[in-house]
Amino acid sequence: MTNGKLITKLKHSEIVAKVCLDFTYEFQDTYTFDKHQIDKSVLPKDFNIGLIVGTSGSGKSLLLKEFGYETQTMWSDDDAVCSHFSTYEEATKKLMGAGFNSIPQWLVPYTILSTGQKYRDDLARTIDSDRIYDEFTSVIDRGTALGLSNSIQKLIRDENYTNVVFASVHKDIIPYLQPDWIYNTDDKTLTINSETFNISNLEKIEYTKKKPFMLIK
Repeated sequence: MTNGKLITKLKHSEIVAKVCLDFTYEFQDTYTFDKHQIDKSVLPKDFNIGLIVGTSGSGKSLLLKEFGYETQTMWSDDDAVCSHFSTYEEATKKLMGAGFNSIPQWLVPYTILSTGQKYRDDLARTIDSDRIYDEFTSVIDRGTALGLSNSIQKLIRDENYTNVVFASVHKDIIPYLQPDWIYNTDDKTLTINSETFNISNLEKIEYTKKKPFMLIK
């Protein structure tokens, strides 16, 4: 990492040489990417939800890693989905918070669920403070995505989880997720309190937590 840039140097190999020879292509071994940077001091202190949006390949995932870590979940084939939580109360609260409201599916093993169902169960198992979630809602249909965004933001705020950051290519989730701040990797703008600022000329922002997002242009 150098001055806000990520430099990647690729190794040569026999396969690379053969590909370049057969397809008349010149191999470029060094790539430099601009790395998005946010001065965290301008973000709301102990915010509940942050959102990074932008097109694929715009640097969302790299920026997201600055805010926390992703956790991997382990599922037992011998236990029902709901049995993986510490208590009945935790199971019902988090599964519903993750938009997984099909009670019969709580009582089956994780392995037989669909990709979309597994996605919501993984979210239910891992949701907590200081967590990051990449490709948020990308593997579920848009109707389900909007319902999930609404239910998960309610859970996060009810439990007062802080510093939870999502990254997504989808802007339709914003009115439902109601993030406390949004960073757009396409135009390098930061939106807080429904006001948008260019990240290259950002001054200290006074933040009012009670005023949620409803729309980003």
